[in-house]
Amino acid sequence: MKRGYSYLEGVEELLCSLRQNNYEMHTFTNYPIWYEMIEDKLQISRYLSWTFCSCKNGKRKPDPDFYLNALEHLEVDPANCILISFNNNITINRVIKILLKVNHKIPYLY
Repeated sequence: MKRGYSYLEGVEELLCSLRQNNYEMHTFTNYPIWYEMIEDKLQISRYLSWTFCSCKNGKRKPDPDFYLNALEHLEVDPANCILISFNNNITINRVIKILLKVNHKIPYLY
């Protein structure tokens, strides 16, 4: 299973650049403790924090509360956040629309 994980082309360089420019980054995952295996292989924590893991906080994507709790935890204005997803999932897109209505503006890239 561990062999199945690798950085998409250009992603590690992007993360490195963002980190060097002092952008605060966090990941959201629904994985159980598998995220630890991914960390062992890719060392993602060099770039971002595994702050929002459903196996630790009990919330799962695409539950809007998962994202709203993240905003509260980080104590940031949603307008200062960018959500990047590599999943063009209709459910995720619905959640983003809910958040946009609730929080006015969260840029979303996928």
